[in-house]
Amino acid sequence: TEHPQISDNGTEKTGVTTKEVPLVARATSFQVDRPIVSSDPKLQALLNQRKEIERKIEDLRINKNTIPEVEYDKQMESLLVQLALKNQEIRQQEAKK
Repeated sequence: TEHPQISDNGTEKTGVTTKEVPLVARATSFQVDRPIVSSDPKLQALLNQRKEIERKIEDLRINKNTIPEVEYDKQMESLLVQLALKNQEIRQQEAKK
């Protein structure tokens, strides 16, 4: 596979060393969804906490290239475990209704 040695603007390409999040990743990271609302205050608090964990996971995915792989895996594993436990709490709270 050939790799261009000149960039789109005509300057010589150098190795990419910036840790900036690509514009495409930032532009496609928003979600348009309706908030989940519950009349049960405890369930609503759990749903809000789950939404916050999901936001952290999305932020981590966007910033994946800016942190070492080992650290990314460690943080992602922690967040996914938190999400699983939160989903379990939500199911238990919904079953009480």
